[in-house]
Amino acid sequence: ADEVEGFERQLALRGAFVTAAASVDETLRLLQQMRFDLLLQVGEVAGRTASELFFAALHLRPRLRGLVVSDVVDDGQRQRLGQLHVRVATRREISGSELFRTVEESLAG
Repeated sequence: ADEVEGFERQLALRGAFVTAAASVDETLRLLQQMRFDLLLQVGEVAGRTASELFFAALHLRPRLRGLVVSDVVDDGQRQRLGQLHVRVATRREISGSELFRTVEESLAG
């Protein structure tokens, strides 16, 4: 939770509008109600793999860009996410100022 709040603060300071969701169901509900440019998943999602979350999210919003920040994405899941055009980064890869650059790259495709 602290890590997510830290990312939220960093992005908000750069002018991004950030909405946090506590679960997969809440994420999908928000995607039905609002338009987002990027879905950023930090850490693990209870009960679902990252690729399952993004498959469901992209079904709702086909043009949605995605970024997963996790240290435990295996090669198979990384490949599935790549097929969905979702970027994967480790926590170390996006520490500090790298977060916003990585988000911008994800939005650019």
